Amino acid sequence: MNANITLQQLIYAVAVDGRGSFVDAAEECKVSQPALSMQIRKLENTLGVALFDRSRQPVQPTEIGRRVIAQARLVLREAGRVQELIDLAQGEMKGEYRLGVLPSIASWILPGAVREFTGRHPEVMITVREFSIEEIVEGLKRDRLDGAIVPLPLGVETFVERTLYHEPLIAYVPRRHRLYDYRRIESGNLYRSDLLLPAKGDPLRGVIAELVRNENGLPEERESFRWEGGSFDSLRRLAEEGLGIALLPKFLADEIQGSGTADMLREFAAPIPHRTIGLICTSSHTKGHITDEFEATLLSRIPPGLLEKPV
Repeated sequence: MNANITLQQLIYAVAVDGRGSFVDAAEECKVSQPALSMQIRKLENTLGVALFDRSRQPVQPTEIGRRVIAQARLVLREAGRVQELIDLAQGEMKGEYRLGVLPSIASWILPGAVREFTGRHPEVMITVREFSIEEIVEGLKRDRLDGAIVPLPLGVETFVERTLYHEPLIAYVPRRHRLYDYRRIESGNLYRSDLLLPAKGDPLRGVIAELVRNENGLPEERESFRWEGGSFDSLRRLAEEGLGIALLPKFLADEIQGSGTADMLREFAAPIPHRTIGLICTSSHTKGHITDEFEATLLSRIPPGLLEKPV
């Protein structure tokens, strides 16, 4: 690497690419916007190329800029590995760990796990933010996140997926639905059009596909309404309006039991559908020692009954 190129300049360039704005990148890097712009201009002068098209909003990298920034990410990851080796050799665990989660991930596990982990490792700051699956994937690829807790599998080639637990699903059946009088729901009773779908990209869609893959010989049914939503809260409300059956994580049953709609809850007959929740990171991430320790903390707080798939 050219001796005139600094890691800080690469950090600034990656931040601008990630945020699409010099102002937002400066805020993220905790420097003034003029200082950040000056360092990126120095980097461009050293390289002899323009890295960004400043005439576009949001700011976009040039063709050569995209290639340089991709290489900069690799350089910064390797630099991070050097610091990780030093920390491990000194028995230290410190720094910020940026964790992405979905709003639908059970809140019963995360607060306690974070409190326990930071109690043992006070030099680590865990920053938890809620995102959609698409935002989490993008955040990991662009090094804006160090890890995430999501439903599995995502199937992204560059991600490492670590299974944490298996969460049984329940049915939330509208009162006027033909299955409302059933004590338990069997997959053979379900049409594809009975179910409200989660957002595209959510692995729960694969669970639904398994439930109604027409092995049972059910005829196709004309659909008059289809919802593809992002949150379980939205799916609950739609089910309460009679627009379809919502598949919900079983942890929500306790919350619903205290409401006036507990009569809509139904368990499934075996085999019980479930979603698998896991901790993911990129295969090249630089905070593996923190990820390993945080995974162990999470696993220690999971009830034994959720460590195996329900039957």
